[in-house]
Amino acid sequence: QSKGSDDRSLLNGFTVEELTTHLASLNRASHLPPAKLKQRCTEVLKGLQAHQHGWVFNCPVDPVELGLPDYFEIIKKPMDLGTVHKKLDGGAYHAIEDFNSDVNLTFDNAMTYNEPGTVVYDMAKELKIKFEADYKKLVAQLDAEDRERRQNERACVLCGCEKRLFEPPVFFCNGMNCASKRIRRNSHFYIGGSNQYFWCNQCFNELDDKTPIELFDLTVQKTELIKKKNDEVHEESWVQCDVCNRWIHQICGLFNTRQNKEHHSEYCCPLCLLEKRKRAGNTPPPKPPGAAELPRTKLSDYLEDHVASRIGAKRRQMAEDKAKAE
Repeated sequence: QSKGSDDRSLLNGFTVEELTTHLASLNRASHLPPAKLKQRCTEVLKGLQAHQHGWVFNCPVDPVELGLPDYFEIIKKPMDLGTVHKKLDGGAYHAIEDFNSDVNLTFDNAMTYNEPGTVVYDMAKELKIKFEADYKKLVAQLDAEDRERRQNERACVLCGCEKRLFEPPVFFCNGMNCASKRIRRNSHFYIGGSNQYFWCNQCFNELDDKTPIELFDLTVQKTELIKKKNDEVHEESWVQCDVCNRWIHQICGLFNTRQNKEHHSEYCCPLCLLEKRKRAGNTPPPKPPGAAELPRTKLSDYLEDHVASRIGAKRRQMAEDKAKAE
């Protein structure tokens, strides 16, 4: 079979819209790590709070103290810069757009409740214009940083990262005295069997050299256990596009090595495939069978329902936490 005669890449079934959505999801300029999001947004927020009109919007509106009995009838979602600051410190924002929305809400509320030409309305309008300029500048800086990262020859052209690291594996001690406790990161431990049984250093030292270790499916001697250190770092593998010859992370390029074991199929990265789709205007071939086409069993239905319920519960909890923070 010649190379390229059977393109088994999952990307081959993507439409232009799906390719665009996938590439946008890899844009790190809008998906900042929590620490960086807090740092960059705080810089903008401090400029607003330090403004000569900032004091007006730094605290929640008190309708009783200010004599505004109809405030909550008109303003359904109050917001102020002090609350935004607290949410930033508490890590309540997961995207820069959420920060932008709350700051704009602060000034929009003031401009909604107060009539044009009033002092508060004009203050809010002035600060809103300033924030729009500052936010636009911040987004431009983030985009420039993202483009610079992508120009690095050692970085993935899709996400701009040099390395994508997975969460380290978690090992639980099988020793008699540990009761399946987690083995600490960067500590030594011992492994036995088919890499499925583990002992922390303390439990290993308590094992008798002459007494066999009886496990569920095998018996091993203490001398057969292998010493390791819990410091493994798993890095995402790379793949080279056969069209542009650029290297990208396999996970970013949706490349599945199990579908290309013999290296027979030509791989086209999302960027090249998107350009190909736009130029040719052709529709993608039918998508390969997915999870929905797999045979169903009682166990699969139970697992699917269980996972769906847990995900739903987690989403509801996140929504409740966000509502409380607001």
